[in-house]
Amino acid sequence: MQLSWGRAAAGAVILLCVMTGCATAPTSSEPTPIPSATETEPPPPRAATPAFGGDCSAAMSDSEAAAASGTATATFSSDWAPARTAGGILCRWDIGNWGTFDLTVYPIDVVPAHIVADHATAGCNPEAADEPGICSSALSTPVAWILIERIGGEEVLTQLPTGFPDALRLIATRLEATGAPAPAERADTWWGDVDCGPFATEVGVAERLGSDFEEGYPGDAMRHIATVIADESGFVPSCEWYGYPDGWGAAAGVTMYPGGAPLWDALSAQMTGGVVVDVAGAENAIAWQEPADATTTASEGVLVTDGVNVARLYLEGSAVDAPAFAAQVLAALAD
Repeated sequence: MQLSWGRAAAGAVILLCVMTGCATAPTSSEPTPIPSATETEPPPPRAATPAFGGDCSAAMSDSEAAAASGTATATFSSDWAPARTAGGILCRWDIGNWGTFDLTVYPIDVVPAHIVADHATAGCNPEAADEPGICSSALSTPVAWILIERIGGEEVLTQLPTGFPDALRLIATRLEATGAPAPAERADTWWGDVDCGPFATEVGVAERLGSDFEEGYPGDAMRHIATVIADESGFVPSCEWYGYPDGWGAAAGVTMYPGGAPLWDALSAQMTGGVVVDVAGAENAIAWQEPADATTTASEGVLVTDGVNVARLYLEGSAVDAPAFAAQVLAALAD
């Protein structure tokens, strides 16, 4: 009988062990594999915690705003949604006669030191030729900076309304009860810092305003302090330029909302008469135009988002297509 190679080999091994003695290998179980550490996604960036949850009515009622401003009535009229990304809130009440009562609150760490110092003393600035009269008073707490202002109106005030001190204390007490405000944590997908000088070159400002354009805008003095804080803290940065091509005034500006996609509905709702347009690199874009009249030049602008960030840009006195300008802005910010 013939053995297969396999059976013959097995018999040879058995015979060899009988002749020489073979140690029996100890039986051991297979080693238990060590589980690898589970890779987890990093937590998403922390969302903002706006003062009073972004709800102006939680800060003051209409009657309390009237008492603070020293007016017969005050009617809530608007808030400024972009302040919320920085943990802030800007609330405005109409007090009649083209006057307003404004409340601004930001996390204390967001407000630049020079702004806190500039508002350390309460008082009134009489009405000037290029801006309304303003009475203001501020209060710093361990967690927030609070500013109340009475702006404009037919009555030019030289003394602070008597209701201001009580109003500040009331707001601070309510804020303590509702919790400390905090800015949003910046994500990698947010637009970074922008230097308006090089940025002007990247978006072709000279092509629109002439080579001798200047940075800024003649109406800078009219900027609300809430927008200045949001700009300087990097949560709502902006760049503006102006020039006089062909002897006529022209201007361009870009306001950026890094991580501002959640603000799209609130911002787009302000675009009265806007129409949806196509902009290269944009997920959504709305354009508007305002024709020239006896006192103003023609202007056009675009509100645009890449799905994460939002930009609002405008052109005044320029025939260049605003959607094309928006495409250049998006391309520059994406780099």
